[in-house]
Amino acid sequence: GSQELPFVSERIRAIMGLAPDSVIRDIDLHFRLVHAEDRAGYLAAIESSAAQKTALHHTFRIHHQITGQVRWLTVRTNKPSVVDGSCLWRGYIADVTEERQMQSDLHIALTRSEMAQRAGRVGIVDLDLVNGKNFWSDVLLEMYGIQRQDFDEDDRERVLKDWTNAQANGLERLVFEYRIARPNNTARWLRSDVTFLYDAAKNPIRCIGVNIDISEEKSREDALSEAHEWVVNITDSVP
Repeated sequence: GSQELPFVSERIRAIMGLAPDSVIRDIDLHFRLVHAEDRAGYLAAIESSAAQKTALHHTFRIHHQITGQVRWLTVRTNKPSVVDGSCLWRGYIADVTEERQMQSDLHIALTRSEMAQRAGRVGIVDLDLVNGKNFWSDVLLEMYGIQRQDFDEDDRERVLKDWTNAQANGLERLVFEYRIARPNNTARWLRSDVTFLYDAAKNPIRCIGVNIDISEEKSREDALSEAHEWVVNITDSVP
């Protein structure tokens, strides 16, 4: 059926570069600005909202009428009401270009961070001690094998003691090394560098840290120690 816009605010001039009265006279003006790759999806979203009588929420790109820039817009409406057999939406269109750019920048930053973590075998942990919300990076979970966090029994008590003392004494940073027992029965050495955050009453509220896989480093240290011991034994045996 036909489509029309009975009311358009002045804001449409900044968002699309169109005069409100011109869009009211010819609704196709704003459809023609929609990016070619997004036009079919936009129209399909409108048709779906009309057919199912659901709220319209859709994000799409346009070419700004004046600047020619590609801008990201979001349209949000309530559920359409039916008047004389026609659907009537009440809602708004907002420019979300900056938001989309921030999302893109964040995605790139996270991708770079994950690449750096994998290259350096560094895992990140963020523990919210107040709300109980914890974050473990994918690399850290890989270090542990799965989500189970099992310390080597010889290190468990020492690590927990160091952790408790650090918070009790209001330490801002704690660095420690420990072994983990992975579900496949292999052991790995990790080094944790943790920063503690406190509230005004000096209660710990958050800890953020990195975990580095130092298993190869420990293997080299053990090999060097064994070689040194061998040399010492040989030297001591010489008359």
